[in-house]
Amino acid sequence: MCIIYILVLLLRLLADQVRAELEKRGCKIITNCNVQSVATSENGCVIVTTEDGSQQIFDSCILAVHAPDALKLLGDKVTYEETRVLGAFQYTDR
Repeated sequence: MCIIYILVLLLRLLADQVRAELEKRGCKIITNCNVQSVATSENGCVIVTTEDGSQQIFDSCILAVHAPDALKLLGDKVTYEETRVLGAFQYTDR
């Protein structure tokens, strides 16, 4: 139990450090947002659609979700490479 708790703390610390570094570089961090889909436009921008139907456009996007959820968010616009990489993850029910 103690080891798991320490691991969770370390992961949170790492996430905080990554967030701080990205913000320092001028990145906009959005959390706790119900995203319905993520797509890449013809000019390479990322279009994020939220549950209320609003869209925001970004230069890039980090999906901090499980691989199957990422595939769902990418929908029918998912590329072969994204499918290959994200589809390689294997999960088991515990």
